[in-house]
Amino acid sequence: MTSAHSDPTLHRAQHQFVAQQIPILYGTLIINTAALCWTHYDCAPVWLSLYLPLLFCMLALYRGVYWFRVSRSTAHSDEKIARDLHQLFVMGATAATAFALWAFALFPYGDAYAKCHVAFYIGITLAACSVCLMNSRGLAMMVTFIVAIPFTLFFLTRDQPVLMAIGINLLLVWLALTIVLFAHYRNFAQMVTSMRSLGLQNAMMDKLSKENLRLANLDVLTGLANRRSFQALINQELKKGTPGTIVIGIINLDGFKSVNDIYGHVFADQVIQIIGNRLASLVTHDFFVSRVGGDEFGVLNVGAGVADIKHIGEKVNALITEPLNINQVSFKISAAIGFAVNAHLDDGIKNVYDRAEYALRHLKKNRKGNVAIFSRQHEIDMQHRNNIEQCLREADWESELSMVFQPIVDITTKRVVGFEALARWESPILGAISPAKFIPIAETSGLICSITGVLLHKALQAASRWPAQYWISFNLSVHNIASQDAAHRILNIVRQYDFPPERIEFEVTETAFIDDLHQARQSIQKLRDWGASIALDDFGTGGSTLSAAQQLPVNKIKIDRTFAIATEFERANHAIVRSMLTLCEDLGLSCVIEGVEDLAKVQLFEKMGCKLIQGYFFSRPLSQREIDQNLANNHGVFTLSVVY
Repeated sequence: MTSAHSDPTLHRAQHQFVAQQIPILYGTLIINTAALCWTHYDCAPVWLSLYLPLLFCMLALYRGVYWFRVSRSTAHSDEKIARDLHQLFVMGATAATAFALWAFALFPYGDAYAKCHVAFYIGITLAACSVCLMNSRGLAMMVTFIVAIPFTLFFLTRDQPVLMAIGINLLLVWLALTIVLFAHYRNFAQMVTSMRSLGLQNAMMDKLSKENLRLANLDVLTGLANRRSFQALINQELKKGTPGTIVIGIINLDGFKSVNDIYGHVFADQVIQIIGNRLASLVTHDFFVSRVGGDEFGVLNVGAGVADIKHIGEKVNALITEPLNINQVSFKISAAIGFAVNAHLDDGIKNVYDRAEYALRHLKKNRKGNVAIFSRQHEIDMQHRNNIEQCLREADWESELSMVFQPIVDITTKRVVGFEALARWESPILGAISPAKFIPIAETSGLICSITGVLLHKALQAASRWPAQYWISFNLSVHNIASQDAAHRILNIVRQYDFPPERIEFEVTETAFIDDLHQARQSIQKLRDWGASIALDDFGTGGSTLSAAQQLPVNKIKIDRTFAIATEFERANHAIVRSMLTLCEDLGLSCVIEGVEDLAKVQLFEKMGCKLIQGYFFSRPLSQREIDQNLANNHGVFTLSVVY
């Protein structure tokens, strides 16, 4: 059969429908033919009433069986469908012609009842053809045309009212069936078109869903798996693996922030892309690489163990440290890698991933080599850290947290001009915990803003009782200036005490500006505009640098205590301090040197031109009671016990 449409989807739908209907049509045709043979067996020649129709019925049975088998399968190519429909059209035309001629040949035999049976045979078979071939309009029209038109003309030309009435009736039925046939076929074609459109939409949605899933698990910049995909893969491998067979490494690029600051984001992105491409060359069936965020990458080696970590680290570092040449800028970049192995059968992804991150943080802090493996000592330290965090969460901050104050001395007048507020925590469970331990934990656990509020209240309660000539210096965390709301909370606390802004100084480090420089600068500027002073703490170390002093809205720097207590390379350290003091003078900034512990250093820094010094040489950090007592004993003037 050929169709006016060349739509493969429509042809497939027609093929599927006729494959189910043709066996029924042939079955109906065989039954009708057998009944007509039976009524004409005694009045018509045997070849016409038996042998010829038997041959026709055998051919119809063969075709019916063929189409029944076709209907049992849906895996048909477009070529087979086109071939089947064409053969059906040819066979349909042939069968319609053959059975119509046979019926014509039988009509002269028998009485009036036999003749009416022939008319009934034509009508009922025509109706069956129209119904069974409704979804194949061309074939249905051809069959009804071959059968209905000749018989209608035949009956109308008989000089017999009954036959003429049958002819007219047959013509009207044929016209009605034709109208129904066209309407049904139009609806069928529209339904197929709609289903095809729906199928295309579903396929597009499925493709889009798969693409979204791929993008959700892909780092767009490098083409590597992202953090989500990496953690899912780790989780999958941990469920399958045995203890000691899965190695996870977290890679952090050294000095990447400096590259980003100096050359810009586009240049830095190119660095990440190149490093990502290099690491991608390591990917095998058991070695996976991902970018887990920023300047960090992750590696997963399945089937490896502790003994293989050194080799893995060397291989990764060798790729990363290869020279880079971008926009005619040549340089090298190094990396720190923290590794962890699944030590226990019940190790979950969080356990192993956290161990690798802890090993990396420990390596970055202590910097001995480029590779760190999570060890038993790390496990002990990590457990201790978790204990501190848990106790900190459950602590009564009002009663357990306190403030001590270390004097800051103007060595030109030998008088105390202010105090730095330092936090202390006395846990009833863990005892005294150094702020160097609990403050970083409070920052990473999201407690720091609340703790800062408690500490600032305590500091201001103490400072409010001091004479007006003494100012207070208070340390802020990165989280305290990470948003406008956080900065507002700091100001609101200060305003509760009606504390003069010129008597308060907030200390920050450069790390507070790393994540969002614009927002941090806005927050710091808000504090400056209010009237407070801003000091850049830990100057000269990784915490604060020359670029920070130039770019940030600060009016004081605090030179880190490492330059005051260092004995190795003392001459070099002194030269650095002298340069820092000159820098402060050039930038119009005041300067404090921290950690001075002996008279010789005081005299040295005084000769260099330093004015403000803080350290144990003058005084250890004092409680509020000690300060109040000193002030009371000296008529409101804080007096140092040391004489120099």
